[in-house]
Amino acid sequence: MNVLNQYFDKVYVITSYFHKPRIQYINELFKKENIKFDFHYAVHPDFLSDSIVDDYIKYLEYLDQKDTLPTSKYRVSATISHLQVLRQFQYSGYNNVLIFEDDVSFEIDYQNKLKSFIDNVHSDWDILNLGRNYTYEDSNVQEYNQFVNIPKDLYGAHAYAFSKNRIEEFCEYLEKPHQLPWGPDPHYVKMYKEGYKCYCPSEFIFGALSTHFKDSNFVKAEERFDSLIS
Repeated sequence: MNVLNQYFDKVYVITSYFHKPRIQYINELFKKENIKFDFHYAVHPDFLSDSIVDDYIKYLEYLDQKDTLPTSKYRVSATISHLQVLRQFQYSGYNNVLIFEDDVSFEIDYQNKLKSFIDNVHSDWDILNLGRNYTYEDSNVQEYNQFVNIPKDLYGAHAYAFSKNRIEEFCEYLEKPHQLPWGPDPHYVKMYKEGYKCYCPSEFIFGALSTHFKDSNFVKAEERFDSLIS
């Protein structure tokens, strides 16, 4: 049994039914690694009303703020998909859940690295952010011990685990209409800065195969997916 299924009660991969190459990639990778998982299929952005983005832009204008993301229905769809998985987990019988996005990549010796991390992390955790971006800076984390860091700023949402501790509180926050256009990543900064028990590994364990903002150094692999939200 893969170590992921040993440590986590349920494993989900968020994807979109119209993105066949990513689905094929995940199926092949997880079969090779003997990981039991289920897909969660995000709502297609075309099914969302344009008013979601338009109302958010008006909200920013009212606050005299600029849209720095940029906002799109793809970002809204991404946020909703994460929210749906978290709500499903909230009402399940599972104690924790591991969530991947469909561009996740596994580092060499990831199972032993994950074991070292889990064995040395505080047992009463709220979230484990396992998907450090390759563009992160050391200032984004604070050292906890040899194997564990505490995230302080943007870190990535392509691989993370949630416990039941504060899941209801976070979902209620995420469901607010003006939070949906942000995409999932920035919302975890709220948890880092508001007393949630968040931890991340000191070593790379899970990367991402999507390029963001034309950054060719975002991933080390030659095979990349175009980002769907940036």
